[in-house]
Amino acid sequence: YITLTNMTDSDIDRIIKMKLNVNVSVHTTNPELRQKMLCNRFAGDVLRYLKQMADGGIVMNCQIVLCRGWNDGEELRRTLTDLLALYPSAKFINIYRDPYDTVLSTVNMFRSQLNLVRLSKLPDTDVQELIENVIVERLFEPMYRDLFAREADFAPGQYVSIKYEDFIREPEAHLQRIYEELRLPDYEQALPELREYIAKQKSYRKNRHEMRPELHEKINRHLGFYFAHYGYEMLPVPAKED
Repeated sequence: YITLTNMTDSDIDRIIKMKLNVNVSVHTTNPELRQKMLCNRFAGDVLRYLKQMADGGIVMNCQIVLCRGWNDGEELRRTLTDLLALYPSAKFINIYRDPYDTVLSTVNMFRSQLNLVRLSKLPDTDVQELIENVIVERLFEPMYRDLFAREADFAPGQYVSIKYEDFIREPEAHLQRIYEELRLPDYEQALPELREYIAKQKSYRKNRHEMRPELHEKINRHLGFYFAHYGYEMLPVPAKED
């Protein structure tokens, strides 16, 4: 991934002429904030290259490394809105899942990876509770409230929503649906490789995790709108064992 900070206009022209795909570490589209995050006075100015490359038909894989208190929250919403404006014809696949399974899986992923990726000292609090609060209250709740408010804004052929449980039961049928609803070409050509990949996943077994009553209650309290939107059953919190 490149930050574009050492690129020139002629470099960008060459990328467009050669039709190269590029991986860009964006982090934020706020020029002043990007200068601070990258400690580079050119970091904000070169954001104009994103539009220049998008207008030139260049496919960009954009990376956003979230840093708490810096480029999250409203700054993240601004960045995503700006990137979407660059690619108004972008296509999106939303795969949703039972919220208990989704949150619990994400909590355990964060716990296993936290020491590898964290950039700051952990606070002197219950780390498990901290992770659960961040995932439920600062990640899933605002993310899905924002998605549900925007779903009607997607044009036909731009967005498809797939239930995870249905997808793993009939993957080929739902892959075909994705191709059809997003109006993607070459499904028949891709089908042999898709079938080969599906066959290799037959032996896969999902990890199983235990959920604390406190997390169960938090999910019910904050994600009730998610249960209602997707039709999942909200289960009562089990009584704590003495």
